[in-house]
Amino acid sequence: MASVKLVREARMKVTTHNKAIHMKISVVTKLKEYASSSKGNLITVRPSKIAQEINTVGRVTRADGVVIRNFLEQLVERGYMEVIKRSARGKVYGIRKGGEFWKLLMSHNPEDILDLVNIEE
Repeated sequence: MASVKLVREARMKVTTHNKAIHMKISVVTKLKEYASSSKGNLITVRPSKIAQEINTVGRVTRADGVVIRNFLEQLVERGYMEVIKRSARGKVYGIRKGGEFWKLLMSHNPEDILDLVNIEE
């Protein structure tokens, strides 16, 4: 009985890990889309807006927003993004056109970008 419980827990961890990886790839894909269609020198994003655009089918769960927000925070810690504004609605994150992350977005696919920035959970 105990081994069945351990197997279930292991499967649960794998599926949540896969969902988090898929969510990060979707975020990078959306950021790449923003960068390619940008006309200015700065892209600004909110985690809630990205979550809404990624989850076009169904409702946006709080867990999705947390995964996206944590991922963006990790990018800020590594110097790829910056916090543009803090408000009661949360933070606004930005990517500058001349920055390293912008160049990665324009020249690589999302899976490669995740490997290059080396953010794992």
